[in-house]
Amino acid sequence: METGWKGPATFMLVAFAPAYILDYTIALDLLAKTQGIETVTLKAEIGLVGALLARMWLPAIASLAALHVEGVVGLRRKLKALGLREPRTVWVMLAALLPLAGFTVSIPLSILLGCKVEVCGPLSLAPLPFIIIMLVLGVVAGLTVNAVAALGEELGWRGYLYRLLRPRLSTPLLVLVIGVVWGLWHAPLIYWGYNYTITPLSSCGPPARGWIALAVFTLSTVGLTSVLIPLREHSGSVVVPAVAHGTVNGVAGLYASLVVGSRLVAPPAGVAVGVSMLLVGSLFGWWASRGRGG
Repeated sequence: METGWKGPATFMLVAFAPAYILDYTIALDLLAKTQGIETVTLKAEIGLVGALLARMWLPAIASLAALHVEGVVGLRRKLKALGLREPRTVWVMLAALLPLAGFTVSIPLSILLGCKVEVCGPLSLAPLPFIIIMLVLGVVAGLTVNAVAALGEELGWRGYLYRLLRPRLSTPLLVLVIGVVWGLWHAPLIYWGYNYTITPLSSCGPPARGWIALAVFTLSTVGLTSVLIPLREHSGSVVVPAVAHGTVNGVAGLYASLVVGSRLVAPPAGVAVGVSMLLVGSLFGWWASRGRGG
């Protein structure tokens, strides 16, 4: 597949520029109000959620714009080119389970890196059945509303970028490049502390901001990409990584409340999560490739 520079340039411009503008004009101010820097208000919470949801669909818009520049005509053809098709149920189920495996493996890794397992934050007094119910609800959200929200990003990262780069790069390089682009797309929010300065989990460990937070977050996006790429590749549908992405968003807060320690190490996006996702993604990719070859 040969493409010129105009399509990729259009994608990067439309995906990144509005996202960064949104961050610096709206999202960072709302984030400050919800991270304990100022008094939290319901209006700020709702505003932040709305801004982040709008932000998540910018890569999809960028993908459609890039395909238009490349000469792909018609919405249906564009969506087909991005991999938007109905997946088999078995892949949807795998997409919901693999993030749970990655987060679960991150817990012993967090212990090895100096954290401890202890329920903290809002769930510190919650009984075990309630925690299990929260886990189930997180998975259900990942299969439904969260998947719809995450599809906006996935049409970009595992849709357009996958289509563009797959013929050119080996799997490890593909995972690295898409994971780094994905991580940097979040740069302003992460630099300010999003995912690492979480007020309800303040009792779970010291927060983090700045370049170190961005570097660790990018490791986590590379790790998660190692899970999402084989899901996309072997299922043939971008909906499958959207379910996995949605599940991550649905259960991340719960796993974060199970580990006490530095947020740079512990869930939801610490070093332990990046490494555990790389392990799970690599094993799953090997298994999927071997099964497909057989």
